[in-house]
Amino acid sequence: MVKMTLAKALNHKNRLVGEKVRLFNLLRNTNSRREDAKTNYKPEELFKQYLEVVEKLIATKTAIAKANVAIYEQITRIAELKSQASDLRQIPTNEADEQQQQYNPKHEVEIIIIKHVAFLKDIDIDARVKAIEAEIEKLHDHVTAYNYSTHVEVPA
Repeated sequence: MVKMTLAKALNHKNRLVGEKVRLFNLLRNTNSRREDAKTNYKPEELFKQYLEVVEKLIATKTAIAKANVAIYEQITRIAELKSQASDLRQIPTNEADEQQQQYNPKHEVEIIIIKHVAFLKDIDIDARVKAIEAEIEKLHDHVTAYNYSTHVEVPA
């Protein structure tokens, strides 16, 4: 086991994920082949390495999760605020009048004006999203400081 900051452990986890994918792809591509086909890899060794990386990944993710308990509320808040900002950006704010043609009972074309109203105006949404982004930034600063000051033990 190696002791490192949580920030470094998160990077380590990402490298392990990449290594797991790489080993799995090699295993998948070399596991079943023609008997006379040459390969530079031994599937049995790739499988062993793949399983070892999975175990390291489990231990690393577990260590990270345990360390994050203290800031889990902030992590969850960041995720939900990002989702809220994304949702707000999708709300239509059109208040322009719209012309539509329709036929009256005499089969004559009439132009009607449809008026749109919006509860949330674009300026309201922009202001709310800006406030959300400011809160996310403060939370990120707190989480980042925590990640660089908290240590965890992960497999080498």
